Amino acid sequence: MKRYRVNRKKQGGSLFPAPLAAVLTLTALITLSYLWLCGRCDAISREIQELESRRVELRRRVVAEEYRWAQLNTRSRVQAALERFGMVMESPEERRIVRLVRPVEIDDLEPAPRLVLQPSRVEANFP
Repeated sequence: MKRYRVNRKKQGGSLFPAPLAAVLTLTALITLSYLWLCGRCDAISREIQELESRRVELRRRVVAEEYRWAQLNTRSRVQAALERFGMVMESPEERRIVRLVRPVEIDDLEPAPRLVLQPSRVEANFP
C-alpha cells in the first residue's frame, strides 16, 4: 500500500508569545515612568530645600537691616548727625503743626442699627 504525503504546514508559532511580550513591555514602561517620576520628585525636593534655606537667609538679613535702620534713626543719632553737619533743628510750635486726619472709609464705619418696623396693634372695639 502506498502512502500519500499530505502537505502539512508547520504548526510552530513564534518563539515568544505576543501577550507575554505586551505584558512585559507594559511593565517596563510603568517601571521607567515610576523611576522618572521619582527622580523628578527628588529634584523638586532639593530645589525646594535650597529655596527655603535662601528664604531663611534673606529673612535674617532683612531683620538685621531693620535693626540697623532702627538704631540709626534714634533721636540721639539724628541729633548727633545734625550737629556734625552744623545744622540747627528745633521742634515747631504747636500752632504751626498741621494735623491730618485720615479719611473715613466705608468699611471703617460701624453698621447702622437695623430698625424693624412692625405693624402696631390697634384694638378695634366692635360691638
